[in-house]
Amino acid sequence: MKEEEIKIETIEIPEILKKEYIKLANKLIKRSILKEEDMPAFKLMFYHYIVSLEAIEKIKKYGIVFKDRKIIRKNPAIQIFRDQSKLFYDYASQFGLLPADRRNKFLLDLFPEL
Repeated sequence: MKEEEIKIETIEIPEILKKEYIKLANKLIKRSILKEEDMPAFKLMFYHYIVSLEAIEKIKKYGIVFKDRKIIRKNPAIQIFRDQSKLFYDYASQFGLLPADRRNKFLLDLFPEL
């Protein structure tokens, strides 16, 4: 898949994230990590990231807890953020985007017999 073939019109994300999406996709394609068949998972990873950012905005706006009638309740956005962050982390790991993944690749390159 060529860089020009990366299509993101089906993913609605803020402009600044679109740039990051394209930049990261191009890097992964150049390294032969991201293939055409991986694009749905790659897009989904970004959706989880977007939802987690939206949850953060709700937490900033309404706080960690709120009063519902006379009961203090935890903001549901906290659980949404936690769930979406975990899912993003899982996808990011699949694409080798976490520091531990890069460290492991570095070690395997250094010691191929491992």
